[in-house]
Amino acid sequence: MRNTGFLGACAQFVASGARNQVANDRWQITNCGASPITAFSIKKGGRFGNAVIQLVNAVHIAKRCGIKRIHVGNLDMPPDLVLKDGTFDGIELIASRSASRETTLSGTFFHLAGFEDFAPTAAERITLTKSLGSNYVLKDIGREGPRPRKMVIHIKAGDIFTDAVPHPGYTQPPLSYYQVAIRDAVQRYGVNAVHVVFEDRSNPCVSALEEWLATTKLNWKCTSLGFVSDARTIISASIVCIGAGSFAPALLLMSNRVKAVYRFRASQRPLPLDADLHQIVERPGTYIKDWHGTPEQRQLMVQLPTF
Repeated sequence: MRNTGFLGACAQFVASGARNQVANDRWQITNCGASPITAFSIKKGGRFGNAVIQLVNAVHIAKRCGIKRIHVGNLDMPPDLVLKDGTFDGIELIASRSASRETTLSGTFFHLAGFEDFAPTAAERITLTKSLGSNYVLKDIGREGPRPRKMVIHIKAGDIFTDAVPHPGYTQPPLSYYQVAIRDAVQRYGVNAVHVVFEDRSNPCVSALEEWLATTKLNWKCTSLGFVSDARTIISASIVCIGAGSFAPALLLMSNRVKAVYRFRASQRPLPLDADLHQIVERPGTYIKDWHGTPEQRQLMVQLPTF
């Protein structure tokens, strides 16, 4: 049975021009013959981690509303990850950008402001993300062989270091965080190898961690080979260490192998409930609160003493 509550409420918001609600997710109804809404279309929003949230929200609501088609071709996916037409849980996912000939509700499906009652719960989001990852988003990228004593570290770089006005809530951990995590994993899990993946070298911890790893007896390597390679490495890992962001948490929710996750401060995104979660926090008042990307903050990232 179709749950028309969401569709009806959204149609009323669009019709009334309720700006504070419409602007958040940019809702729009493409009306063909004034027929009922029969499809969703996801507008371009954030990068991969946020795009996964958009997709999960749209699929969850579609299932509740009885919608059988979702146009996903505008999702902001990495260049080397090409979504294909497919079917998930009875819903047709259309990756081609051909114009729809049916009445379609379009939006980013990210904030869902005003429609919180229709959003997935934390448990539903975790379950749906894992299933979408295995059966659709990452279905064709393959997996590496199991290495239970290898730790994979994802160091976030890119926009948070290159944007003129970066997001203040994405303060990245210092070098000493990675050192603490590695030492603990060696003792706790018998880790003997470390693989560091990163987008680019804009994060000063990349080079600093390389220099430190060279002084240890661990087998290690650092690579930056594009999204598919990095994603394959992360979802194949048993032990993972991450910074702040949405990219790595989205991949970890899609993983069937992760056993332990090291995180900096409290994670802003859901993490696997069946993994050991180790939260590492600096002493109060010793590190960066709001991120601005200043030279002083970047210097502190590699100079902060061990926690």
